[in-house]
Amino acid sequence: MFGLGKKQKKLKDNQLASSELDSQISEQVHVMPERFYHAPKKRHTGLILIIVVGTILIGGLVAAGYFLNQSLNQPGAEPPANTNLNQPVNQVNSNQPVFCPQDVKICPDGTTVSRVEPNCAFAPCPVVVATSTPNTTPTSTPTTTDDVVNTNQNTNTNTNNSGQVVPAPDIDGDSLSAAEEILYGTDSVNRDSDGDGFADGSEILNGYDPRQAGKNLADSTLFSTYTKSGYSIIYPSRWRLRELAGVETEAIFQSTSGEFVEVLILANPNKLTLSQWYQQQFPEQSLRELTAVKINGLDGFLSADQLNYYLADPQDSSQVYLITYNVGNSSQANFLTTFNVMVKNFFLTP
Repeated sequence: MFGLGKKQKKLKDNQLASSELDSQISEQVHVMPERFYHAPKKRHTGLILIIVVGTILIGGLVAAGYFLNQSLNQPGAEPPANTNLNQPVNQVNSNQPVFCPQDVKICPDGTTVSRVEPNCAFAPCPVVVATSTPNTTPTSTPTTTDDVVNTNQNTNTNTNNSGQVVPAPDIDGDSLSAAEEILYGTDSVNRDSDGDGFADGSEILNGYDPRQAGKNLADSTLFSTYTKSGYSIIYPSRWRLRELAGVETEAIFQSTSGEFVEVLILANPNKLTLSQWYQQQFPEQSLRELTAVKINGLDGFLSADQLNYYLADPQDSSQVYLITYNVGNSSQANFLTTFNVMVKNFFLTP
């Protein structure tokens, strides 16, 4: 009716045609041919970072190994010429001359001694015997009070000369050898064992116990007194006393090492002076080699090796007292201070 049906039919046909056209266009626009289609690629950032870091580490290790190998293969420095690697740093080569240090050591009597070759040890201090008795308390540094004439300050140190004895080393400079430090119980590395300001050897020589400040040697147990045949003498209590039969030999005081001090009474029937008697007994010796001393009122001589004292009473010269130190089989004198202490405490008795 009125052509309406035809119009609706025509619209339907147009819509269908349009729908078909749109479908074709959509297929052409939105659908890509399969041959051109590729799946999107995945990113591998973590793997790349691991590879880069690993490469850097491996390169660093290779470089470190190279430099380490170079350092290990590099030759060491050569030691300087004429250097003995077995010697201490400060020790000079044995082929070079020895130059000892120029420092000095102060002896108990105030003199100084220097170091001497071959081992650069200090030369021994001069030994001087005093006449004072150990009955007063020291108020200053002990000093010797001998009336010594033409005192010989030279001490035998040359071991190449026969008949001469080398004094034993004194480690701490207190005039006591290592053997004497043991004998008296003093400190071998401290020159003042009791800390009273006086050296141990000086205290003994002046009549004091080096282990106890202010204590007299007579009140200690370090020495004993021997009295016989008109004289008295002290000796270390730990030494052995031997009285031998004979006209001249009176007593021997022996250390544990075999060294000993001997007291002899020698006849002088013509009552010669001590100088005349000595020249008569030892015509080959010169009086210039002796040191004149005066000990407890007795005139005397000290031999050049400092191991023999010849004493005589100026009021009665009929006898000569010889006090001698014998080192026995020892190569050095370990008891020189002890010997002088004994001589210093030698007295004639009624």
